[in-house]
Amino acid sequence: MATLEEIRNLAEPLKGYQFQITISNPAGQGASIELMQFRCTSAAIPGNVIDEVLVELGNGTPPVRYAGKSRPVGTWTTTFIEGTDLAVVQRVRTWQEVCNSQATGIQGEAADYKRTATIELLNNAKEVVQSHRIVGLWPQDVPDTLMDTASSEATRYDVTWAYDYHEII
Repeated sequence: MATLEEIRNLAEPLKGYQFQITISNPAGQGASIELMQFRCTSAAIPGNVIDEVLVELGNGTPPVRYAGKSRPVGTWTTTFIEGTDLAVVQRVRTWQEVCNSQATGIQGEAADYKRTATIELLNNAKEVVQSHRIVGLWPQDVPDTLMDTASSEATRYDVTWAYDYHEII
């Protein structure tokens, strides 16, 4: 059984609402970095997968499992509250046009559209306790946004980002 001193020395719980994101120099017109940071209401911490290597030993024995390549999941999801200025969706849509123009079909140069994002996890004193860097980021998917007269909620835009890798810094 834990002692009172051990309980007092436990770290404070990490709260899911204490975070901030920064996306460096997002391409396009619209929301500033600070406005996108302020309007981000949810962001996932990117996952990681280790592929499995199965080795058959023969003679009817079960295969032996080994760890293979480690790779990022490759997508990151965020949700933004939009204002009547439509700054967030304008920024993301013009960024997507830099990636690949719907009108011309011309793909942009990776150096023009890939960026870096940071997710900072905060404690109760608003100090950064851990940072995640997401490298090679670009907006892959902005799904349909439902407008509903039966709801008084603010409009939210989900964005799924593709990325090359992420790291804890």
